[in-house]
Amino acid sequence: MAGEFADACRTANQWSNAVFDSYRNKYENVRMKREDGILEVALHSAGGPLVFNGDVHEAWVMAFRDIGDDPGLALEGISAAQVAWLNAQKAKG
Repeated sequence: MAGEFADACRTANQWSNAVFDSYRNKYENVRMKREDGILEVALHSAGGPLVFNGDVHEAWVMAFRDIGDDPGLALEGISAAQVAWLNAQKAKG
């Protein structure tokens, strides 16, 4: 029985990794890393500060849908070093 449980856990982990692998590199402005069920999401434009536009917004929506459908996640963290549209909004008043 213990062997069957271990096999089931191994199979579930492989399936969960396959789910993550299906979306981890899918989005140009979203870098993802998962370790022990914790997903780190970093938003960027070409590796630098995120330049927010309609395409980025659409990608966020689709990325969060993929993330939400991933049963292997226990926790998610989102970061962006700098978001260009926020700075532009402050400058305009």
